[in-house]
Amino acid sequence: MLKLGSDLPVKRGRGLCRNLTRNLTSLWTFLKIPGVEPTNNTSERAIRRAVIWRKKCQGTRSDGGSEFVSRILTVAATCRQHHGNVLDYLTQACEAALRGLPPPSLIPADLQSCNRVQLIPVSASGAHRGS
Repeated sequence: MLKLGSDLPVKRGRGLCRNLTRNLTSLWTFLKIPGVEPTNNTSERAIRRAVIWRKKCQGTRSDGGSEFVSRILTVAATCRQHHGNVLDYLTQACEAALRGLPPPSLIPADLQSCNRVQLIPVSASGAHRGS
């Protein structure tokens, strides 16, 4: 069916069928690998606060501002995931920077050797120039 749809005269339908055909194996990964969720709910929840922030504040006015927001929101999301305190982490990071030391790890010491640890990168794209 998808191969037939790839030849549709309607551009949007044709593109959808081609995209599905190209990514068909990826769509069923959750059936093959235990622990992979069939939805993106976890990802959507991880970026929810960033989206709300962007809508309330109307974004940033520079690339540097967007980069700063992206990094701060990533730190906040990762601290939240590991039940850490954002203010404590930022204080330690600032003290380390003032002393010329590397920043503290965002990952708790007991999890640093585990493969299950993940940082939650929060993109500030779309936050640039009030969009």
